[in-house]
Amino acid sequence: LSRFGLVGGFVLVSPALGPEGRLSEASQSGMPVNVAAVRLPPPGSDPLGVSYSLVKELSYSILDGLTPLDSVDAAVNDARSERAAVRAGDLLLQFAAPQFVTGYRRWFLALAGRSDSVVTAAAFADAFPLDKKGLSELRETIRGK
Repeated sequence: LSRFGLVGGFVLVSPALGPEGRLSEASQSGMPVNVAAVRLPPPGSDPLGVSYSLVKELSYSILDGLTPLDSVDAAVNDARSERAAVRAGDLLLQFAAPQFVTGYRRWFLALAGRSDSVVTAAAFADAFPLDKKGLSELRETIRGK
């Protein structure tokens, strides 16, 4: 993530946020600081949900280098960005921390209303579809190619 300007910062956990979270830059003593805000997981849910949500929020910075959509429809672009961030987080974990991939997928499948889905790569891809070109660009970007 350091290649994308995410070297350090703060995480705010709030029950008031929905699954979308926020990532922004603030200033501390005149220096830029990353601030990520994610939702507090509901009682009884996976306590790593905060970490999974944080991975997704940080993944938005990876999307900056992707080819933009041709669509002028903001809702279409927002939906693609959301799916791409979720998929980027999955790819990032596959590359850097594969032991967390199943939990990450389970977390986001549940948020998408698919908690009854078996946690497989196919179910995850079906819930968060991304075109082949976008997926290929994500893989190349995350691997540093």
